[in-house]
Amino acid sequence: MKISFIIPCYNCEKTLGDTVSSILELKLSEFEICMVDDGSKDATYELLKSYAKKYPKVVRIGKNPENRGGGYARNECVKLASADWFFLIDSDNYLDKKSFHKLLSALTEKDNLITFQNIRFFYDFCGLDLVYKNWLFLKDRMVFDDLRRTAYHSVVDGNYLFRRAVFEKVGGYETEFGALESWSFGYKAFLAGYEFKIVKGTAYFHRVDGKSYWTREVKNNSNNMKKLLLKFPEKFTPAEIEALEKSEDTQKTILTLPNDFMTETINPFFRVLLKIYYLVH
Repeated sequence: MKISFIIPCYNCEKTLGDTVSSILELKLSEFEICMVDDGSKDATYELLKSYAKKYPKVVRIGKNPENRGGGYARNECVKLASADWFFLIDSDNYLDKKSFHKLLSALTEKDNLITFQNIRFFYDFCGLDLVYKNWLFLKDRMVFDDLRRTAYHSVVDGNYLFRRAVFEKVGGYETEFGALESWSFGYKAFLAGYEFKIVKGTAYFHRVDGKSYWTREVKNNSNNMKKLLLKFPEKFTPAEIEALEKSEDTQKTILTLPNDFMTETINPFFRVLLKIYYLVH
């Protein structure tokens, strides 16, 4: 099976190398890496061109003349892709070879979206990748109701393997909800009747960065989520819609079920170092 790795890129010249290397190290027989520079102000596009020159058979690149946001850049990456399976990976994250191959081994013809059991949040402190927080998903499937149990799940992380057919059915990534474009994609997939398969014993490494797209947009996330849910309200009752309209914290409003979906562990020492990291950066 061929996989198109989708990487939207914005000011990522310092981290993209780790991301691309982790894909190449998978040693897949059929794959391509589709990257679009979203109006970066650093040398990101020059780096993309160097990859396209070095790996012409697998690297596809594009460039937006101005910054259009994550959803738009993701959709542009898909336009470059030729495979029937996509994996969205952020330009500052990386893949664990053993985990990714375990993901592929667990894939069946019935699966449409498949993801990792652990999300490990790390940051680079003096050249060391320190994992300070870990999300562990307790189920082997994620369905719509799990969005009502916790704010921490595969959909909000946004990095998973999915079929082109899913992308086409849900109409791609939304472009009007800021950094919630991955969240909204998963939400629309649930509305379309899909579910996520979760593979035990696997992990994805998610970088924590004070300058990331998510961090830059975090103050807008609650309002953007409200707009998203009111645009696609199929799974909510009239009373819940009214509550959403009045809510100042959209996430808390939709969390109505006990959390039996995930647990979170945090390394307290590494968390202190993270605060120092933010002060330095």
